[in-house]
Amino acid sequence: MVCGPHAGREPAATAAAQAARTASFPMIADLDPEQDEPVFVCGAHRSRSTFLQRLLNTHPQLVIWGEHGGFINKLVELDQISEIYRGGRDDMTPDQISMFASKRVEVMFDYNPWTNPLQRQDYHDLCRQTLSSAFRRGLDAGQRWGFKEIRYNAPATMAFLARLYPRAQFILLRRDLTELCVSNILVDWSVHHLAEMDAATTLEGAFEVLADCAYGLCALEAQSRQSALALGPRALLIEDGELVETTEHIFRFLGLDTPDHHAEAMRLNARMRLGETRKDLSVGLLTQGFIEDHAPDFIEAAREEIDAQGIDFPRLRRQAQTGRYSFLVGDHELRHTHLSSLF
Repeated sequence: MVCGPHAGREPAATAAAQAARTASFPMIADLDPEQDEPVFVCGAHRSRSTFLQRLLNTHPQLVIWGEHGGFINKLVELDQISEIYRGGRDDMTPDQISMFASKRVEVMFDYNPWTNPLQRQDYHDLCRQTLSSAFRRGLDAGQRWGFKEIRYNAPATMAFLARLYPRAQFILLRRDLTELCVSNILVDWSVHHLAEMDAATTLEGAFEVLADCAYGLCALEAQSRQSALALGPRALLIEDGELVETTEHIFRFLGLDTPDHHAEAMRLNARMRLGETRKDLSVGLLTQGFIEDHAPDFIEAAREEIDAQGIDFPRLRRQAQTGRYSFLVGDHELRHTHLSSLF
Protein backbone atom coordinates (compact mmCIF):
# COMPACT_ATOMS: atom_id res chain seq x y z
CA MET A 1 0.00 0.00 0.00
CA VAL A 2 1.42 3.35 -1.03
CA CYS A 3 0.83 6.27 1.35
CA GLY A 4 1.84 9.92 1.34
CA PRO A 5 2.40 12.06 -1.77
CA HIS A 6 2.61 8.99 -4.04
CA ALA A 7 -0.69 7.46 -2.84
CA GLY A 8 -2.84 6.19 -5.68
CA ARG A 9 0.06 6.00 -8.12
CA GLU A 10 0.50 2.67 -9.88
CA PRO A 11 3.73 0.79 -9.01
CA ALA A 12 4.70 0.72 -12.68
CA ALA A 13 4.24 4.48 -12.94
CA THR A 14 6.30 5.02 -9.80
CA ALA A 15 9.06 2.78 -11.16
CA ALA A 16 8.99 4.61 -14.49
CA ALA A 17 9.27 7.97 -12.74
CA GLN A 18 12.22 6.71 -10.68
CA ALA A 19 13.91 5.34 -13.80
CA ALA A 20 13.47 8.69 -15.55
CA ARG A 21 14.95 10.52 -12.58
CA THR A 22 17.90 8.14 -12.41
CA ALA A 23 18.56 8.65 -16.12
CA SER A 24 18.66 12.42 -15.60
CA PHE A 25 21.10 12.08 -12.71
CA PRO A 26 24.01 10.06 -14.10
CA MET A 27 26.93 9.23 -11.85
CA ILE A 28 30.12 10.12 -13.68
CA ALA A 29 32.61 7.98 -11.84
CA ASP A 30 34.81 7.79 -14.93
CA LEU A 31 35.16 11.57 -15.30
CA ASP A 32 38.78 12.62 -14.93
CA PRO A 33 38.88 15.44 -12.36
CA GLU A 34 41.72 16.94 -14.37
CA GLN A 35 39.24 17.52 -17.21
CA ASP A 36 36.49 19.09 -15.10
CA GLU A 37 36.80 22.90 -14.94
CA PRO A 38 34.00 24.31 -12.78
CA VAL A 39 33.69 28.02 -12.03
CA PHE A 40 32.84 29.02 -8.46
CA VAL A 41 31.47 32.52 -7.77
CA CYS A 42 31.66 33.51 -4.10
CA GLY A 43 30.94 36.69 -2.21
CA ALA A 44 29.11 38.05 0.79
CA HIS A 45 25.33 38.36 0.98
CA ARG A 46 24.27 41.38 -1.13
CA SER A 47 27.64 41.59 -2.90
CA ARG A 48 25.90 41.42 -6.33
CA SER A 49 26.90 37.81 -6.91
CA THR A 50 23.53 37.16 -8.59
CA PHE A 51 24.23 40.00 -11.02
CA LEU A 52 27.60 38.47 -11.86
CA GLN A 53 25.96 35.07 -12.28
CA ARG A 54 23.59 36.55 -14.86
CA LEU A 55 26.45 38.19 -16.73
CA LEU A 56 28.46 34.96 -16.84
CA ASN A 57 25.43 33.05 -18.10
CA THR A 58 25.36 35.28 -21.19
CA HIS A 59 28.28 33.17 -22.39
CA PRO A 60 27.19 30.06 -24.31
CA GLN A 61 29.99 27.96 -22.81
CA LEU A 62 29.07 28.69 -19.19
CA VAL A 63 26.22 27.31 -17.07
CA ILE A 64 26.45 28.94 -13.63
CA TRP A 65 23.82 27.63 -11.22
CA GLY A 66 22.45 29.44 -8.18
CA GLU A 67 22.67 28.93 -4.43
CA HIS A 68 21.96 25.66 -2.65
CA GLY A 69 22.10 26.35 1.09
CA GLY A 70 25.84 25.90 1.61
CA PHE A 71 25.72 22.14 2.18
CA ILE A 72 29.31 21.73 0.98
CA ASN A 73 30.40 23.39 4.24
CA LYS A 74 29.04 20.32 6.01
CA LEU A 75 30.90 18.00 3.65
CA VAL A 76 34.06 19.85 4.65
CA GLU A 77 33.25 19.36 8.35
CA LEU A 78 32.81 15.61 7.79
CA ASP A 79 36.16 15.50 5.99
CA GLN A 80 37.84 17.30 8.90
CA ILE A 81 36.20 15.03 11.49
CA SER A 82 37.22 11.95 9.55
CA GLU A 83 40.81 13.13 9.39
CA ILE A 84 40.87 13.78 13.14
CA TYR A 85 39.64 10.28 13.91
CA ARG A 86 42.07 8.75 11.45
CA GLY A 87 44.78 9.98 13.78
CA GLY A 88 47.46 9.74 11.13
CA ARG A 89 46.82 6.06 10.44
CA ASP A 90 47.82 4.84 7.01
CA ASP A 91 45.25 3.48 4.58
CA MET A 92 45.00 -0.30 4.51
CA THR A 93 46.82 -2.00 1.67
CA PRO A 94 44.94 -4.42 -0.64
CA ASP A 95 46.74 -7.34 1.04
CA GLN A 96 45.67 -6.15 4.49
CA ILE A 97 42.08 -5.78 3.33
CA SER A 98 42.06 -9.27 1.82
CA MET A 99 43.62 -10.78 4.93
CA PHE A 100 41.02 -9.15 7.21
CA ALA A 101 38.13 -10.18 4.96
CA SER A 102 39.37 -13.78 4.83
CA LYS A 103 39.09 -13.95 8.63
CA ARG A 104 42.57 -15.38 9.01
CA VAL A 105 43.23 -16.43 12.58
CA GLU A 106 46.28 -14.18 12.97
CA VAL A 107 44.11 -11.16 12.08
CA MET A 108 41.62 -11.98 14.82
CA PHE A 109 44.39 -11.93 17.44
CA ASP A 110 45.66 -8.58 16.16
CA TYR A 111 42.25 -6.93 16.29
CA ASN A 112 42.01 -3.15 16.00
CA PRO A 113 38.57 -1.54 16.46
CA TRP A 114 39.46 1.12 13.87
CA THR A 115 40.28 -1.34 11.10
CA ASN A 116 38.33 -0.35 7.98
CA PRO A 117 38.99 -0.26 4.23
CA LEU A 118 37.95 3.37 3.77
CA GLN A 119 40.49 5.76 2.36
CA ARG A 120 40.31 9.52 2.47
CA GLN A 121 40.33 9.59 -1.31
CA ASP A 122 37.16 7.47 -1.32
CA TYR A 123 35.27 10.30 0.37
CA HIS A 124 36.69 12.93 -1.99
CA ASP A 125 35.81 10.81 -5.02
CA LEU A 126 32.26 10.33 -3.75
CA CYS A 127 31.82 14.06 -3.12
CA ARG A 128 33.19 14.95 -6.56
CA GLN A 129 31.01 12.39 -8.32
CA THR A 130 27.90 13.63 -6.51
CA LEU A 131 28.57 17.31 -7.20
CA SER A 132 29.56 16.79 -10.82
CA SER A 133 26.57 14.54 -11.48
CA ALA A 134 24.16 17.10 -10.10
CA PHE A 135 25.61 20.27 -11.60
CA ARG A 136 26.35 18.75 -15.02
CA ARG A 137 22.67 18.08 -15.61
CA GLY A 138 21.50 19.50 -18.92
CA LEU A 139 24.95 20.60 -20.11
CA ASP A 140 25.96 20.28 -23.75
CA ALA A 141 29.39 19.13 -24.86
CA GLY A 142 31.95 21.87 -24.31
CA GLN A 143 29.99 23.70 -21.63
CA ARG A 144 31.49 24.39 -18.20
CA TRP A 145 29.38 24.25 -15.08
CA GLY A 146 29.68 26.23 -11.90
CA PHE A 147 27.63 27.92 -9.22
CA LYS A 148 27.45 31.06 -7.16
CA GLU A 149 27.08 30.72 -3.42
CA ILE A 150 27.29 33.38 -0.70
CA ARG A 151 27.95 30.69 1.93
CA TYR A 152 31.38 29.66 0.66
CA ASN A 153 34.01 32.04 1.96
CA ALA A 154 35.89 29.92 4.51
CA PRO A 155 39.42 28.90 3.49
CA ALA A 156 38.70 25.26 4.40
CA THR A 157 35.75 25.13 1.99
CA MET A 158 37.72 26.79 -0.79
CA ALA A 159 40.60 24.36 -0.25
CA PHE A 160 38.18 21.40 -0.32
CA LEU A 161 36.70 22.51 -3.66
CA ALA A 162 40.18 23.17 -5.04
CA ARG A 163 41.25 19.67 -4.02
CA LEU A 164 38.19 18.05 -5.60
CA TYR A 165 38.67 20.02 -8.80
CA PRO A 166 42.33 20.78 -9.58
CA ARG A 167 41.31 22.84 -12.64
CA ALA A 168 38.52 24.81 -10.94
CA GLN A 169 38.61 28.61 -11.04
CA PHE A 170 37.23 30.95 -8.39
CA ILE A 171 35.76 34.44 -8.77
CA LEU A 172 35.63 36.29 -5.45
CA LEU A 173 33.48 39.40 -5.12
CA ARG A 174 34.13 42.25 -2.73
CA ARG A 175 31.97 45.25 -1.98
CA ASP A 176 32.43 48.28 0.26
CA LEU A 177 31.45 47.18 3.78
CA THR A 178 29.42 50.29 4.57
CA GLU A 179 27.37 49.69 1.42
CA LEU A 180 26.99 46.06 2.48
CA CYS A 181 25.74 47.12 5.91
CA VAL A 182 23.07 49.27 4.25
CA SER A 183 22.06 46.49 1.86
CA ASN A 184 22.10 43.65 4.42
CA ILE A 185 20.01 45.58 6.94
CA LEU A 186 17.57 47.33 4.59
CA VAL A 187 16.84 44.49 2.17
CA ASP A 188 13.13 43.74 2.55
CA TRP A 189 13.44 40.36 4.29
CA SER A 190 15.87 41.76 6.87
CA VAL A 191 13.55 44.70 7.52
CA HIS A 192 10.69 42.23 8.03
CA HIS A 193 12.64 40.09 10.51
CA LEU A 194 13.97 43.08 12.43
CA ALA A 195 10.48 44.57 12.70
CA GLU A 196 9.22 41.27 14.11
CA MET A 197 11.97 41.45 16.74
CA ASP A 198 11.17 45.10 17.63
CA ALA A 199 14.80 45.86 16.87
CA ALA A 200 16.44 49.28 16.62
CA THR A 201 13.65 51.17 18.39
CA THR A 202 16.28 52.78 20.63
CA LEU A 203 19.75 54.11 19.91
CA GLU A 204 21.26 51.24 21.89
CA GLY A 205 19.20 48.72 19.90
CA ALA A 206 20.17 50.28 16.58
CA PHE A 207 23.85 50.16 17.52
CA GLU A 208 23.52 46.48 18.50
CA VAL A 209 22.14 45.66 15.05
CA LEU A 210 24.94 47.62 13.37
CA ALA A 211 27.61 46.00 15.53
CA ASP A 212 26.47 42.46 14.73
CA CYS A 213 26.08 43.15 11.02
CA ALA A 214 29.48 44.86 10.78
CA TYR A 215 31.18 42.05 12.70
CA GLY A 216 29.68 39.35 10.47
CA LEU A 217 30.69 41.17 7.30
CA CYS A 218 34.22 41.75 8.59
CA ALA A 219 34.49 38.04 9.44
CA LEU A 220 33.45 37.14 5.90
CA GLU A 221 35.93 39.67 4.52
CA ALA A 222 38.76 38.13 6.58
CA GLN A 223 37.86 34.62 5.40
CA SER A 224 37.65 35.72 1.77
CA ARG A 225 41.03 37.44 2.01
CA GLN A 226 42.64 34.27 3.39
CA SER A 227 40.99 32.17 0.67
CA ALA A 228 42.22 34.46 -2.10
CA LEU A 229 45.80 34.23 -0.81
CA ALA A 230 45.63 30.43 -0.58
CA LEU A 231 44.12 29.99 -4.04
CA GLY A 232 46.67 32.23 -5.71
CA PRO A 233 46.30 32.53 -9.51
CA ARG A 234 43.26 30.24 -9.50
CA ALA A 235 41.21 33.08 -7.98
CA LEU A 236 40.15 36.40 -9.50
CA LEU A 237 39.21 39.14 -7.04
CA ILE A 238 36.62 41.60 -8.32
CA GLU A 239 35.57 44.81 -6.60
CA ASP A 240 31.86 45.55 -6.96
CA GLY A 241 32.48 48.96 -8.52
CA GLU A 242 34.51 47.31 -11.28
CA LEU A 243 32.04 44.53 -12.02
CA VAL A 244 30.51 45.75 -15.27
CA GLU A 245 33.77 47.19 -16.61
CA THR A 246 35.74 43.99 -15.96
CA THR A 247 33.39 41.37 -17.38
CA GLU A 248 35.55 40.92 -20.49
CA HIS A 249 38.56 40.51 -18.19
CA ILE A 250 36.64 37.80 -16.30
CA PHE A 251 36.03 35.92 -19.53
CA ARG A 252 39.74 36.15 -20.36
CA PHE A 253 40.58 34.82 -16.89
CA LEU A 254 38.34 31.83 -17.67
CA GLY A 255 40.03 31.33 -21.04
CA LEU A 256 36.90 32.29 -22.97
CA ASP A 257 36.25 34.72 -25.79
CA THR A 258 33.75 37.49 -25.19
CA PRO A 259 30.50 36.50 -26.96
CA ASP A 260 29.31 38.66 -29.84
CA HIS A 261 26.02 39.51 -28.09
CA HIS A 262 27.80 40.45 -24.86
CA ALA A 263 27.33 44.22 -25.13
CA GLU A 264 23.57 43.91 -25.64
CA ALA A 265 23.29 41.37 -22.81
CA MET A 266 25.18 43.75 -20.52
CA ARG A 267 22.82 46.61 -21.33
CA LEU A 268 19.80 44.39 -20.69
CA ASN A 269 21.13 43.16 -17.35
CA ALA A 270 22.06 46.68 -16.27
CA ARG A 271 18.54 47.93 -17.06
CA MET A 272 16.89 45.11 -15.10
CA ARG A 273 18.72 46.04 -11.85
CA LEU A 274 17.15 43.08 -10.06
CA GLY A 275 17.69 42.67 -6.33
CA GLU A 276 18.74 46.24 -5.59
CA THR A 277 18.04 47.54 -2.09
CA ARG A 278 15.20 50.03 -1.86
CA LYS A 279 16.62 53.25 -0.45
CA ASP A 280 13.29 54.27 1.12
CA LEU A 281 13.09 51.28 3.49
CA SER A 282 13.87 51.68 7.18
CA VAL A 283 13.33 49.84 10.44
CA GLY A 284 13.27 51.69 13.75
CA LEU A 285 16.11 54.20 13.74
CA LEU A 286 17.93 52.36 10.96
CA THR A 287 17.66 54.46 7.83
CA GLN A 288 20.16 54.55 5.00
CA GLY A 289 21.62 57.80 6.31
CA PHE A 290 21.89 56.51 9.89
CA ILE A 291 23.70 53.36 8.76
CA GLU A 292 26.07 55.26 6.47
CA ASP A 293 26.93 57.68 9.31
CA HIS A 294 27.65 55.04 11.97
CA ALA A 295 28.67 51.84 10.16
CA PRO A 296 32.31 52.89 9.50
CA ASP A 297 33.03 53.08 13.25
CA PHE A 298 31.62 49.60 13.87
CA ILE A 299 33.47 48.21 10.85
CA GLU A 300 36.77 49.62 12.08
CA ALA A 301 36.19 48.20 15.57
CA ALA A 302 35.25 44.77 14.17
CA ARG A 303 38.33 44.61 11.94
CA GLU A 304 40.60 45.50 14.84
CA GLU A 305 38.98 42.88 17.07
CA ILE A 306 39.25 40.14 14.43
CA ASP A 307 42.87 41.04 13.65
CA ALA A 308 43.76 40.89 17.35
CA GLN A 309 41.67 37.95 18.56
CA GLY A 310 40.56 36.00 15.49
CA ILE A 311 36.96 35.36 14.48
CA ASP A 312 34.46 34.82 17.28
CA PHE A 313 32.49 31.93 15.78
CA PRO A 314 30.17 31.39 18.81
CA ARG A 315 29.00 34.99 18.35
CA LEU A 316 28.33 34.44 14.64
CA ARG A 317 26.41 31.22 15.40
CA ARG A 318 24.36 32.88 18.16
CA GLN A 319 25.92 30.58 20.74
CA ALA A 320 27.07 33.43 22.97
CA GLN A 321 25.47 36.35 24.76
CA THR A 322 26.16 38.52 21.74
CA GLY A 323 25.38 38.04 18.07
CA ARG A 324 21.60 38.21 18.20
CA TYR A 325 21.54 39.88 14.77
CA SER A 326 24.35 37.91 13.11
CA PHE A 327 21.76 36.34 10.81
CA LEU A 328 21.63 39.59 8.83
CA VAL A 329 24.71 38.68 6.76
CA GLY A 330 22.83 35.92 4.92
CA ASP A 331 22.19 33.37 7.69
CA HIS A 332 18.49 34.09 8.13
CA GLU A 333 17.41 30.56 9.10
CA LEU A 334 19.80 30.85 12.04
CA ARG A 335 17.05 32.79 13.81
CA HIS A 336 15.02 29.61 14.33
CA THR A 337 17.28 26.59 13.84
CA HIS A 338 20.59 27.72 15.40
CA LEU A 339 22.18 25.91 12.45
CA SER A 340 24.55 28.18 10.57
CA SER A 341 24.97 27.77 6.83
CA LEU A 342 27.72 30.41 6.76
CA PHE A 343 29.92 29.75 9.76
